[in-house]
Amino acid sequence: MIKKIILSVVVLGISAGLVNGGVYRTIARTETEDKANQTERNLSISQGKSEEGNQGQGKNRTSSSDGQQGGKNGSESDHIASEEESKDMVSFTGTVTQVNEDLLVILSEKGNEVVIENRAWWFATDAGFSAGIGDSIALNGFYEDVDKFEVSYIENLTKGVEVQIREGSERPFWAGNGRGA
Repeated sequence: MIKKIILSVVVLGISAGLVNGGVYRTIARTETEDKANQTERNLSISQGKSEEGNQGQGKNRTSSSDGQQGGKNGSESDHIASEEESKDMVSFTGTVTQVNEDLLVILSEKGNEVVIENRAWWFATDAGFSAGIGDSIALNGFYEDVDKFEVSYIENLTKGVEVQIREGSERPFWAGNGRGA
């Protein structure tokens, strides 16, 4: 009988510890996501202010790779779209400074370096997109993190080639239909 009581107390203690740990982790993750979202908003606001005041931000390098959200925005100038969308859409025009089979580097008119690489770049090239050094490029997408730009649409203004990389539901076209494609 004593063994059963001791075993019950031990199982109850372990269960309580697991529940407490789960609650703590959920709270910590929520706080981390809130801080990340606030940082992203602050970045968007600071970019908007620097555009208004014609102040450069130096040479920032942002990367686009395997994100899962986005949408098409037809504007070709650098700006930040309304916050009514799930992510703040950003459009860039710039010039290709580096291109190879794994990445495309674009220097925007504001002086930021935008890198499109990995699956996003491979999907674009498989869809027939091409670019050369010096080509004028228009693209749009959103910032997944402070320094990670996810491209949704890219157009080579020099060659007249364009590719939609993400569908309207903000899902990348290479992601398949949930069947592991």
